[in-house]
Amino acid sequence: MAPPPRIAIIGSGFSGLCLGIRLLRLGIDSFTIFEKAERLGGTWRDNDYPGAACDLPAIAYCFSFEQKADWSRKWPPQAEILAYMEHCAAKYDSIVRQRAVPRPVRAR
Repeated sequence: MAPPPRIAIIGSGFSGLCLGIRLLRLGIDSFTIFEKAERLGGTWRDNDYPGAACDLPAIAYCFSFEQKADWSRKWPPQAEILAYMEHCAAKYDSIVRQRAVPRPVRAR
C-alpha cells in the first residue's frame, strides 16, 4: 500500500482553512498548513484597522459545512469574521496542523 500523500497548504486564510478541514473530513490528515504569522486568518487577521468589515453579506463568509446564522449584522466586522474562522479551526481540529514559517522558499 502506498503511503498517504504529504500535502503542503500555503496560508491559513479562508481557502487554506477550508482545504485543511475538507481533507480532514475525507480522512486525510497528512498535511501541514504553513502560515507566515503566528495565528490563522490571512486577510482577516492582518487588516484590523478601525471600521474593517466585510463588503459582502455575511452569508458569503460561511463554509457550506459550517453555516452561521447569528451574525451581528449583514456586513460583519473584521473581529467577528476572524472569530468565526477560529471557531471553525478549533471545531474541526485543523489548527493543530498549522506551522508558522517566515516565508516558504521552496518545495520538493
